[in-house]
Amino acid sequence: MTVQWTWGEGALSSAAGEQLASVCDGVLATAAGERLTLESSLDYSSPRFFLRAQTAAGAGEDFSVSQAGITITRLRAACGEREYLLERRNPFRRERRIVARRSGAEVASTAPAGNGLQVSVGELPELDAIFLSYACALLDATPRT
Repeated sequence: MTVQWTWGEGALSSAAGEQLASVCDGVLATAAGERLTLESSLDYSSPRFFLRAQTAAGAGEDFSVSQAGITITRLRAACGEREYLLERRNPFRRERRIVARRSGAEVASTAPAGNGLQVSVGELPELDAIFLSYACALLDATPRT
């Protein structure tokens, strides 16, 4: 089953308009009560993109996205022990597919939509989908957030 979300103006919303997550002052907060403290290369003017986060809850699970090469066409991601690839479908377009590295299956996709980013989510944990789609929104939303 695929669900549709949209990132826009620092918030992630479902197709029904329900807010699923928001970003404010370097914290990604979900409607379920999860909080991820964010650190990004965009804050440091780094030549290589990265986004890191850690859950505030007891386990302190690490999340990260970084460039897999010279460009941002292909990104590597880890959400705890789960690994993903975030690949542009075409190097000249801002549409991505998110692939689970272990199975090779496409688990989500993103595409610019108006002033935000449209997200189609399949089989992956909700927190992973929120974090990974936020990373895509930072790079691929039009205009950039």
